[in-house]
Amino acid sequence: MNLVNSQNLFTIIQRLTILGKDKFVDEEESRYMRQIDALAREIVENGISMVLLAGPSGSGKTTTAHNLRKCLMRRLMETDRYVYCLSMDDWYMSGDRYTMPLDEEGNPDYESPECLDIPRLNQDLGDLLAGKEVRLPCYNFITRRSMDSGARFTLREGDILIMEGLHALNPVIRFPEEGENCLRVYVSPADVIVDEKDGEVLDNQYIRLCRRIYRDRDQRGSSEEETIARAASVNRGERLYVAPFLHNVGVWRIDTLLGYELFIHRRELPDMKELKVIPLSKITRFDIPEGSVLREFYKV
Repeated sequence: MNLVNSQNLFTIIQRLTILGKDKFVDEEESRYMRQIDALAREIVENGISMVLLAGPSGSGKTTTAHNLRKCLMRRLMETDRYVYCLSMDDWYMSGDRYTMPLDEEGNPDYESPECLDIPRLNQDLGDLLAGKEVRLPCYNFITRRSMDSGARFTLREGDILIMEGLHALNPVIRFPEEGENCLRVYVSPADVIVDEKDGEVLDNQYIRLCRRIYRDRDQRGSSEEETIARAASVNRGERLYVAPFLHNVGVWRIDTLLGYELFIHRRELPDMKELKVIPLSKITRFDIPEGSVLREFYKV
């Protein structure tokens, strides 16, 4: 099993110094893709039909799901098998169909699995593994309504489905056909150890926050302060709805940390005081290659 452990800041800086900017970026991307390739090999060799891929906000699960699909398609290119990607977000319920769950302070709990149509999701996943046709829903986050996408979907024998979503590890996602042909995957950046003696760490929640700050500012018009203010709710959702299931047997883990991203965060987010332990370098967001998990957050 591939485990998300931690990386050391001193080692990251040392590798950049030795390798130089371009080679360091290439090696970090290659390290990430080797994990994807190993996972793809595991899926093909063990006859996996369905991959449930989870990760907290800012983990890069969407890009990882699509990179996994590409890797699987390359392995299956001489067959008639096909790999599909779907998002669990499309199984959110319309706002008028349920009472929005609230957190301890009375605020809407958008992270709760109660926002999903769990019975329909389980039924649809079970039907797909049984070879039945399923009508796919589509969720509009602006209107908060679930609609019929108009798409009809059947998983043929030998095909593979990747379903990504925050709650993919949650045992409420259960269906009759699940068994050895279903694999659950957890995606997250590793923690970065700054000082082993003092126990100083840039943990994965902080790294994911840096990713979200830039994404929300650049793509969603949110200020740094607004994204930071939402962090407590995001972290609560992760603590309650993801972390309890990380130690389940059979969960494969992918580390999405790219060492060079630390230098980009340092340059692009100068007001984040915890990043000041990272030296400035010549690496910029324009060095992020096409297809990188960082392209979810840094549009070039």
